[in-house]
Amino acid sequence: MLIKPWNDQPTPRHTLEEESESTPVIPEIAIDLQSIPDQIEYLLVLPKSIDIIPKAFFGSAEIGSVSVILPDVETPTPTKIDSDSEYDEDEQLYKAIDHRKSKDQSTHIPILQLTSTTLCVVTPNFKNVIINNLVARKLVSEFQGKVSRSWITLSPCSLNNGQTLNKLDVFNNGIRELPESYNFVPYLKPPHFITGIGASFNSVLNITENARFVSLVLNADGQPGYEKLDNDSLVDAAYVLVDFLIKDQSAKEEVLGNISKSVRKFTSYSGGGMYL
Repeated sequence: MLIKPWNDQPTPRHTLEEESESTPVIPEIAIDLQSIPDQIEYLLVLPKSIDIIPKAFFGSAEIGSVSVILPDVETPTPTKIDSDSEYDEDEQLYKAIDHRKSKDQSTHIPILQLTSTTLCVVTPNFKNVIINNLVARKLVSEFQGKVSRSWITLSPCSLNNGQTLNKLDVFNNGIRELPESYNFVPYLKPPHFITGIGASFNSVLNITENARFVSLVLNADGQPGYEKLDNDSLVDAAYVLVDFLIKDQSAKEEVLGNISKSVRKFTSYSGGGMYL
């Protein structure tokens, strides 16, 4: 039997660790527009995991970009280890990774023109979630006075309610001619929630004066930022979107056909795997 010495006392609960003096890295957000449509009716914002939808709009062009520029941070360059010092493989690995990351201080996010009156921004998955809020604030301040009808956000969520598509109860009374397909979409109810760029835009637009926006939530599974979208959810969201963005019936059918082909192709590629 092992008997601990009496002087081995637990750490007092009132002892506090010293706070880190390092300041958080706040990136700079810049928007560069080469051209802009005469009229912007809708601006679509969605994460990278749902980029299958804007890719279906053949002929879309990049008219500008959003740049996320991180300030220069001095990171110690990996140096040769002294023979007398203790070598920590994990520590050296993280130092090498940090040194490599410091070389790439900017992220380029294209601003796409899907139709003559619709713009689209597809954002990557930022590990620093603060960047989502900064990008949302910058885009809203830049385009709020230019979007004549509505902002539209798409967000993934694990809907375990047997539904493929939901919508958030947001202010959109000023939007003229809401499509009938949108009116049939049920509202998102607790305990479901959204995260990422969709949540950031909903928060910013909700406190922006005269902002009109539509927030669609697609059924997905997986960790935030790496979700796998449900195929039926993608198709259902596409039907609602084209009713908003496209008036010509033949153009609607073309976009829906492209999305359907992409979904079937993705299913054929990923359906052969198995979980271990």
